[in-house]
Amino acid sequence: MSLRTITAQRTGDEFPPVSAQKDFGSNLQEAIEISGEEVIYAKYIESVVIDAQEVIRKEAYPPLKDEEGKLVKNDAGKQIYTVNDDPDVQGAVDAWTPSVGKAAASKEEKTLKRLDSHTLEEQEAMLEEVIARKKAEANG
Repeated sequence: MSLRTITAQRTGDEFPPVSAQKDFGSNLQEAIEISGEEVIYAKYIESVVIDAQEVIRKEAYPPLKDEEGKLVKNDAGKQIYTVNDDPDVQGAVDAWTPSVGKAAASKEEKTLKRLDSHTLEEQEAMLEEVIARKKAEANG
């Protein structure tokens, strides 16, 4: 038995996260015993198709980079992509093998990474604004 804690929260809503535990098994054989071979295979296919779609997107629509090789972002801070005029989509998929990715970054890690793209002065101004908002909320 391998209980995993699953946490869910409504994105953008002011509701607290809610958690529950579920045994999904600790290896492939246990997962098959719990859910059945057909379900496990179907979930595998769903997952690797999504991963393969990302490989295709990266080949066909690479991120735009400036002369220094840095990623270009729009005014909202979102990555800008371009169209590869001669993509080797099949070659990219053929060279790709499904693998276990790194764990998703936490909300705090994502925020810190975003802050790193700003100057120290911009970071200070943003933090001052956040602190002022929190104080205003606390005072009613």
